[in-house]
Amino acid sequence: MARPSKLTPEATKRLTDAIRAGNYYEAACGCAGIGYSTFRVWMTKGEKAKSGKYREFMEAIKRAEHEAEVRMVAQWQKHMPDNWQAIATFLERRYSDRWGRKRLDIEHSGEIGIKIVDDINDGD
Repeated sequence: MARPSKLTPEATKRLTDAIRAGNYYEAACGCAGIGYSTFRVWMTKGEKAKSGKYREFMEAIKRAEHEAEVRMVAQWQKHMPDNWQAIATFLERRYSDRWGRKRLDIEHSGEIGIKIVDDINDGD
């Protein structure tokens, strides 16, 4: 006999509430009593499914994530004159793909030559 799934409406609500509040997935999983690896399995199944409980779960998680971002942007706009740095920092760290500073990594292979030229006139 298979054990009952932990994917219940209550678990989904605890996860989405925590994510909507701005928490990372790992923290939301801890709050909901769900292992992060289980969460990832459910998300993967939801991304592959066309319908069903895993698809509904994945869509609820994504919706909560979007709601958190929209709320933070609204807060940022509301508090911009007072303490916009706190909200901007949150957005930059939590949604770095859209709000983070862009980083450019440059690699060089080969040698770098240095040539010292003495063209100072000694007065001779």
